[in-house]
Amino acid sequence: NSSGDKAQDATRFWFDTRANLRREMEDRKSRFNDQNEVRGKLAEVLRKHAGAGGGFDGVHVFTPHADVPDDGALRLCFLPPEKYYLKSEARLAADEVVEFVRNNGTKPRFRGNRLIFVAPDQASLARLRDSIRTALAWASITDDVKEGRLNIDRLQEQQAKKEQATAEEVLPRVAKECYKWLLCPVMAQPTDRQVTIEALPLNSSGGTYAAEIERVC
Repeated sequence: NSSGDKAQDATRFWFDTRANLRREMEDRKSRFNDQNEVRGKLAEVLRKHAGAGGGFDGVHVFTPHADVPDDGALRLCFLPPEKYYLKSEARLAADEVVEFVRNNGTKPRFRGNRLIFVAPDQASLARLRDSIRTALAWASITDDVKEGRLNIDRLQEQQAKKEQATAEEVLPRVAKECYKWLLCPVMAQPTDRQVTIEALPLNSSGGTYAAEIERVC
């Protein structure tokens, strides 16, 4: 309502009591820990999209080498985010691959040539983690609405569900863009303890992730 005083009306503020969903989502992103929720969600995404239609006998995501069997099966191993690959500094990923090829827990590994590895690109990790946090934040909002912990109107609820779906749809593409290095251990002789690592880039566009890994192999 107008008081009739234009100067007074010009300084009057109106507050919306509804939650600002975008601000709420941004606030919630910081709740999620890289080593727990973010890592768990990333493993879920990689497992789903690398295992679909792949020709590998086993897909191991962030699995310790003690838990990757030493048998004749062809196995694909995804290195954890902290073991990233960088052309100018390949040591982190390469050392991890060598550890897998040589060891099966406390025992020596005899079939290291049956393991293929995928490592994340260091430059893409920040974007991937941010995308995962966004998806987790929207999921927590829709969960809170469902359980009655957050009261918003029907229009906002629909918006939150749409934002969650969009955030989830983005994750496979961003994960593929980050986990784009196929690392193949090479030994000149079967008994050779000297292992070299061949790094091959995966094409993140077109086709399924599993098919692209097979193509490069």
